[in-house]
Amino acid sequence: MDVTAILSWIGGLALGGVTLVGAAYWVFQQFGTSWLDAHFEKKLEELRHLQAQEIEAMRFRISKMLDRTTKLHEREFEIVPQAWQKLIKAYYDSTAHIASARRGVDVDRMNDAQFEEFLAGSRLTDTQKEELRASDDRTRKYGELFYWHEKHDAQNAARELSRYLAQYGIFIEDKADFAAIEDMIWKALGEHEDNHDLNLMPRAHEAKKKLEADGKTAVEALEKKIHAKLWDTDIAK
Repeated sequence: MDVTAILSWIGGLALGGVTLVGAAYWVFQQFGTSWLDAHFEKKLEELRHLQAQEIEAMRFRISKMLDRTTKLHEREFEIVPQAWQKLIKAYYDSTAHIASARRGVDVDRMNDAQFEEFLAGSRLTDTQKEELRASDDRTRKYGELFYWHEKHDAQNAARELSRYLAQYGIFIEDKADFAAIEDMIWKALGEHEDNHDLNLMPRAHEAKKKLEADGKTAVEALEKKIHAKLWDTDIAK
């Protein structure tokens, strides 16, 4: 007989208090222990099943997270060296372009043969070469003409850096460090362009000084950070 039905039957008896308690005690002795064990085992099995589901779900989440993290690290290890290469080119092309004292070429000291050989190996366009040949002060003229080539190199390198960071910066953990140096480069180039092309007087040099001082420090700090990350072999971390 089902213990639940028995208990219901006892509850419907018109017995005295002692008799009712005695009957209930007898039923518990006969059926209670096994019924409680079965009921407990059922609940325990339900908990085991729920726990197994939660553990499996947690394993799935951890596996998914590790897989995503691994892929992100692999992508970063591909991208960061390229970003660093573009940063260094932009930095040095820019600092060379805005330098106050650049190593010039004393074209006026060349004889005709040396001058023509120099022109043949230069980056000047054919039109610029003709302008230089016709100039009374070839050294000064060459500096003016070469300025535009330096400017193109520096701005093109900065654009390459900006484009790369915009496209792949999401994979770079230290993007803020790259962006800070990129910002200093563009401000210095803009300041230098205004000073030269607009012939501003007095000339501003704040951005130039910041790139040469703070920019150098930032580049060195970023280099150490990248080197430590790329060559970190501590698997315990």
